[in-house]
Amino acid sequence: MHSYIWGTEWNEIKETVNKRYFQEVFCVKNADIVFVLNDITTKHFVNELGVDKNRIFKIINGVSLDKYKPLSESETEKIRSKLNLSNKKVIFQVGSVCERKNQLGSVEMLRDYLKHHEDVVYMYAGGIIDEEYQQKILDLAKTEGFEDRVIYAGELAPGKVLNEYYNIADCSVFTSKLESFGLVIIEAIASGTPTVISGKPMFELKKGYYVYKDDKEFVAVVDKILNGGGFAIADSEEVVADYNWDTVAKLHKDIFEN
Repeated sequence: MHSYIWGTEWNEIKETVNKRYFQEVFCVKNADIVFVLNDITTKHFVNELGVDKNRIFKIINGVSLDKYKPLSESETEKIRSKLNLSNKKVIFQVGSVCERKNQLGSVEMLRDYLKHHEDVVYMYAGGIIDEEYQQKILDLAKTEGFEDRVIYAGELAPGKVLNEYYNIADCSVFTSKLESFGLVIIEAIASGTPTVISGKPMFELKKGYYVYKDDKEFVAVVDKILNGGGFAIADSEEVVADYNWDTVAKLHKDIFEN
């Protein structure tokens, strides 16, 4: 069960679950094995849906470390040159374009920063779920005078292409309002890109990301990373070693066999 809806408190989602997620509820109640991504989903299934906790298994999401990895400096510069970003510092955000993913919130937090740093670009990628929301992002950038530095990269193919974009980014940001796990954070870190995120992540990594508390701290941390005073991820593969697909596949295999 990977739906993001289960990742918040029950009183906030109860009505939505009853109206729209009744099929998922039926499946969870009747399945022999239920896989979840986080503890709060388990709590809802046990306490609110009456599912036997012994049928629920929390298993992390994973990435392919063959596909998401740091590229050489020459490879990265070649990609930057192709995208006309050679002399720019790139802030990158990945996620479906909608209110929940909060790209507009990112631009609003970076508003003054982008105004005063003409060498900085905010780039975002993902399928457009809400056209009106997408237009709000473009309108804000135009109104504030930095429309040429708020760049929509489109819906990028996962794997090689997305990894290239993570690599050309100086900083990845993740300002989502609600998530079940946050796989793009793991992808960015595996690619060697330091990441700034909102809220406590639903996974355990000792380094590679920074959790900001408010708008001011968000901008301060981004600025620090862009100017080389932040944190580098020299051993990205080691950092995410427990989140590669081989590990995740084995966790599933062990449960089915036992």
